[in-house]
Amino acid sequence: MDNPLHICVLVLPEVAVAFKRENNQTWQDYVIKGEASYYHNQKATTLQDILGDINDRLFRNDKKLLSVQVSLVYAPACRHLMESSIKTLHSLACEQWQILAWQSLYQQAATLNNSKLDDKVPSLPWIKSHILPLLGYDAELERLRQKEHANALRAIEDQKKQLAQDINSQQQTAKQSHAQMLAALEAEKNKLLQELQELKQQQNILAQP
Repeated sequence: MDNPLHICVLVLPEVAVAFKRENNQTWQDYVIKGEASYYHNQKATTLQDILGDINDRLFRNDKKLLSVQVSLVYAPACRHLMESSIKTLHSLACEQWQILAWQSLYQQAATLNNSKLDDKVPSLPWIKSHILPLLGYDAELERLRQKEHANALRAIEDQKKQLAQDINSQQQTAKQSHAQMLAALEAEKNKLLQELQELKQQQNILAQP
């Protein structure tokens, strides 16, 4: 297919919205599970649910998303939701996909249109007119993006492992410190008991006639 269907899913902190473009025409709204705005509540299966719903409604059957271009655009707070997205895309036979950071696209679109960046998400018409056109598919660029994303995921995993090691090390240190403190207290108690015993012995001697 020379001009395949292109689906874009924009994943924001609370909701996800989707768009589609066929035959290089203008971008159109595309519902997710029957909703214009899909409230995902940061579920770990968010991308699996969304892409599965899109696949089911396209009736791709055994071909699944083989001939569909998929762009996943995520807000910073939703980066963790992208960790399983590659596996989901592969399970749906999607070969043409890209995962992009919302902030980078927004900044690029604002610069190209001399617009001021805003903390709020711009309107859907503005997104369709100025951000989605930046998603033009390029195979070589996409391979680089996929490699960059895979490297980013590995970096996240390395950070997780290092954090787990740091936490374990801190826990071991805390246990050792606690044990040493208990040993010091026990030694101090024994010392006081010894001194008390010696005082009693001295009192007994002094009490003798």
